[in-house]
Amino acid sequence: MQKGKVILRYGILSVLVLLFAALPLGCGNVSGAQPLDREALAHDLLRAVAGRDDGFSITVRKDADISAAAEYAIRRNSETNYAFKATFDGMCWTTASGLFSDDVTFALSYKASVPSIKILASADAYRSLFEQAFKSRTQPESFLIPSGDTSLKQLDETVNAFKNANPSIGYAASMVAYEVAEAYEDYALIVPIIRYRDDGRPAFESLTWIDGNWSFTEFILTHPDLSGEKGYFISDRPVNLEKSIFNAYFNDGGNHAYYFGLNVKIVYRFNGSTVYNVYKDGEIEEVAPDYARQIDEALDNIKAEIDKKGKLGDTQKYRAIAAAIAKRVVYDYGILKDRGRMFSAYTTLPNKYNASSEIHNALVNGTTICSGYAQAFSALCNMYGLPCWAVTGYADKDDTDSYHAWNAVLVDGELRYVDVTWADDGFRLSETWMFFTYEQCVACGRTLDDGIFPPWYSEALDKEKTALKKG
Repeated sequence: MQKGKVILRYGILSVLVLLFAALPLGCGNVSGAQPLDREALAHDLLRAVAGRDDGFSITVRKDADISAAAEYAIRRNSETNYAFKATFDGMCWTTASGLFSDDVTFALSYKASVPSIKILASADAYRSLFEQAFKSRTQPESFLIPSGDTSLKQLDETVNAFKNANPSIGYAASMVAYEVAEAYEDYALIVPIIRYRDDGRPAFESLTWIDGNWSFTEFILTHPDLSGEKGYFISDRPVNLEKSIFNAYFNDGGNHAYYFGLNVKIVYRFNGSTVYNVYKDGEIEEVAPDYARQIDEALDNIKAEIDKKGKLGDTQKYRAIAAAIAKRVVYDYGILKDRGRMFSAYTTLPNKYNASSEIHNALVNGTTICSGYAQAFSALCNMYGLPCWAVTGYADKDDTDSYHAWNAVLVDGELRYVDVTWADDGFRLSETWMFFTYEQCVACGRTLDDGIFPPWYSEALDKEKTALKKG
């Protein structure tokens, strides 16, 4: 009997121990069940989908709302993660109930086909996509890039660098923009927009290359019509457009009506170079032919009279040209009444393009000011192939009202200046203002504008300045 009691006593104790072990204690959850955390479930789901897992399991307390948490996890990941949205198709679950907790097993399904949107994550990938688009003049398909400002910046820098390195390709595109259609935590969906030029401009390969300011001035001088492809040029050095046009206008050999009213706009920049378009004002174009015809007729008549003098040397030709102008032109002091500086409005002619008619006024109407003298002298010298360039500056460096124009020439390879305006005393040419040197120019208080000059004049002027400093 004693032995049975012991056995009974141990049997009851075992049952009590087992029941006690099943009860929750204040220091923890002996079942291992956790409160249902929606964010944790969303994270577990995202990790499973990223690994293309068939499913995953969790243990939660019995009162957990699985349906609401699962709906949140799916919505949260679909809104914030592109890869999840593109591949995830659905989720279902089964629950195994315990005494105090539930074991939940989720089964995942995936879309049969994934959207064919490219993921580009390197400069080489960006470059390849846009190179194909530029060459075929097409719009690239939308693509994905890793989220963040760094990726978008790299995309923009890569495309711009490609355009700069391949100007003949980039020249065709007037605009490249990127619209962030959708933004996720992992990727951004980019919709590229390329606007191609279709304005009748010439092909890049046919553009005229200009090497700086003088080349542009010369380009204008040698293209009087500036129509079609001739109106476009490209320069790999900065061009002072305003100064170049001014110098061309002042020394164009008689076609001033064509050049006054020129406009220049920048078409495309790349790698330190610029494509420009030179075009004419439409209204200027209407009056230009008649002005040019009258100027040309006057120049031809003067040249015919000079040619009657027989064979002349260069110095004699310069002198004959100056004398012929002085014979036909009278200085018009009335023009100065409403004239502050060069190319202000005239009061003597009704046409609104009077500023383009200074040489026209000199040769056709017989009255002008210094600029008309200088332009006429340049035009006739050009007809004889004589080096001549109209220059501007101040006749008196201390007098701001003494803005003046005269000419630079070469006599036996040496730089000399001719001022027909001041040489014309009404009776004969004053020798003082025929063939004076740079040193004499400075000595009498004249200053020269820092213009854009032909190489022969720039070289000769530098030589004169150097000699004067040494002296």
